[in-house]
Amino acid sequence: MAPECFSSKPVGRRSDIWSLGCTLIELASAQHPWHGIRDLYHLIQKLEQRELPDIPASLSATAQDFIKKCLVYEKENRWTAAQLLEHPFVKDAAQKKAADSTDVKEPASASLLPQKQ
Repeated sequence: MAPECFSSKPVGRRSDIWSLGCTLIELASAQHPWHGIRDLYHLIQKLEQRELPDIPASLSATAQDFIKKCLVYEKENRWTAAQLLEHPFVKDAAQKKAADSTDVKEPASASLLPQKQ
């Protein structure tokens, strides 16, 4: 949960951006952020102290930067979804995917499907 969820401040889409950063850490590490914390009280303490979870060092610098943009404590300074879509981590992956998809051949099984007349 985003820090503002614990401080009775309004939440919104940028709160979801915080959650995206946490989800990416979990996907990359197979552990939840602040994996040593076992109770809500200690998690809230970490958030109040403005501690960020560890970002896996195994990620590229671009991926780490993307996550850092998600995990900004002041939600007003946290990147929006539109800004994140322009981040090189997303843009480069989208461009690579587009380039790769132009090289894809029709699968052999497609010829077994009924054809529209």
